Amino acid sequence: MFAIPLAVLAATAAGPATPPVAGHTDDVTRLVLVVSDHQDGLRTTTLRCEPPGGDHPQPQAACAALDAVGGDITQLSSSGDTICTLQYAPVRVSAYGYWRGHEVSVSHEYGNPCLMNAESGPVFTWATRD
Repeated sequence: MFAIPLAVLAATAAGPATPPVAGHTDDVTRLVLVVSDHQDGLRTTTLRCEPPGGDHPQPQAACAALDAVGGDITQLSSSGDTICTLQYAPVRVSAYGYWRGHEVSVSHEYGNPCLMNAESGPVFTWATRD
């Protein structure tokens, strides 16, 4: 088992990192992306779109991938050119915040890091080792 700092756990359990702001427009995208597994513990990054930014290492590519599925991380899919083993090492990913002005709080589990990378593309690959 791995230790999770209580402040991080409380922040992710509470949902969006920022409270709703009056006058949100449909183009506001600010997400906290969380990846959790038994090997590396909990990792987070922020993603902003319109314009792409935050501390995500590939914000333009991540925003484009999310845009293709309407911001629904559970609908991200593989390009089909990655072969992964059947090793079971579950990885849970979550997104909290706003996608195009709509509140987001969603989690998804992949069977292992390879499957996460293959399915999520640039959205969550920042969390894996090279």
